[in-house]
Amino acid sequence: MSQTNSMLVKLKEILPSIRENAPQAVKLRKIPEENIQMLNNIGLNRAFLPKAYGGLEMSLPEFTNCIAALAGACCSTAWAYSLLCTHNHQMSMFNKQAQDEFWSTNPDAVASSSIAPFGKHEETEGGIIFTGDMKWSSGVDHADWIIVGFLRNNPAGGKVYSFAIIPRQEFSIIDDWYSVGMQGSGTKTAHIDSVFVPEHRIQAAVDMMEGRHVGRDLYPDSKIYHTPYRPYFACGFAAMSLVLPNE
Repeated sequence: MSQTNSMLVKLKEILPSIRENAPQAVKLRKIPEENIQMLNNIGLNRAFLPKAYGGLEMSLPEFTNCIAALAGACCSTAWAYSLLCTHNHQMSMFNKQAQDEFWSTNPDAVASSSIAPFGKHEETEGGIIFTGDMKWSSGVDHADWIIVGFLRNNPAGGKVYSFAIIPRQEFSIIDDWYSVGMQGSGTKTAHIDSVFVPEHRIQAAVDMMEGRHVGRDLYPDSKIYHTPYRPYFACGFAAMSLVLPNE
């Protein structure tokens, strides 16, 4: 017998309001704040937040069913908001020091991302100095952090695709999202200028795909944090494809 998706039940109650706000999302070129608050109020933003910080640790089917339903009301909202949610899974692969910085005082904190390795960096004691105009960061107006991609030198002289996480107060937003479709996703550019990122907020992508991430031992009883980050990161895209042809 299948279990009821309680989050989906709560979501369906607010979908008429989100659908009504869809023209406003297009006009604003970002998710309306009202949509963010309604979705946060039902707790969807905590889908992949660790239970240790008050999260839900939802299953992928439960979450993707919610995003498919949300996309039927406003696909721009579903696109950006799903990414704000799924990044919590990725952030849960960092060590406890980093996670306490993310969530100990604000368990509703979320991150946007710009993971193409546009960023430039300089190695320095205890971390890196990061610089870059990081494009296509959906939902960045509503993010408390940003996950950025870059290529880091390894001791063998090669390049390692890596992520750094930077707090909102250390980057600005370039309002450059003027698209034909998905206008309401707010997929803007984050401008980052010579920001220090400590080592505990940096990880190699391959370690997060192959079970070597530094947070792997934090949640031994969890059903979701021992899996690669990428299926979680991308699950919203698949869910939205179920309804996009009808928009």
